[in-house]
Amino acid sequence: ELREIYHTKLYDIDIDTPDGYQTLGKWFDKGVLPMLKISTENYCTICAENHMIQLSDLTWVLASELNVNDEVITKTTRGTL
Repeated sequence: ELREIYHTKLYDIDIDTPDGYQTLGKWFDKGVLPMLKISTENYCTICAENHMIQLSDLTWVLASELNVNDEVITKTTRGTL
């Protein structure tokens, strides 16, 4: 399990994210969280309901608070839900 590998401190762990591979910094075990699939015309990700998503007006909202027609941005793209 990833958690066990992380705690050995023998490896650097890279996570595949929509913005490319990111090195795992710190591990915060929050248990099992409800997940959401977020899709636009050119982007798709799965994240926890409490994940913060940036909107095109540069404000941040919880993934669970997104609405149809919200425009979201990532490091590499933007799109409308």
